[in-house]
Amino acid sequence: MNRKAHSAPFQCPSCRSSSVTVLHKWRYLFMTSMLPVLVILAAGIFFEPLFLLFLPAVIVTNYIIAGKKTPMLICRGCRHIEKGSPAPLN
Repeated sequence: MNRKAHSAPFQCPSCRSSSVTVLHKWRYLFMTSMLPVLVILAAGIFFEPLFLLFLPAVIVTNYIIAGKKTPMLICRGCRHIEKGSPAPLN
């Protein structure tokens, strides 16, 4: 599926470009949690299993943050980031 076709109904409020990406809650959660979760898993496996207790805290914290920051509209042209629900084109 073409991503531009998926995000075409939205427009950048800064430069009026239709080349934008809408970042939703689960995608934001995946992007922000992947590296910390992998580091915690590696530390828990190789050093001390006690590090694995931090896994739920990292995921829950990122879930709460993702709920507050998304949806996010990111313009590919001018790199403007608009937080909150994006307004569709008229």
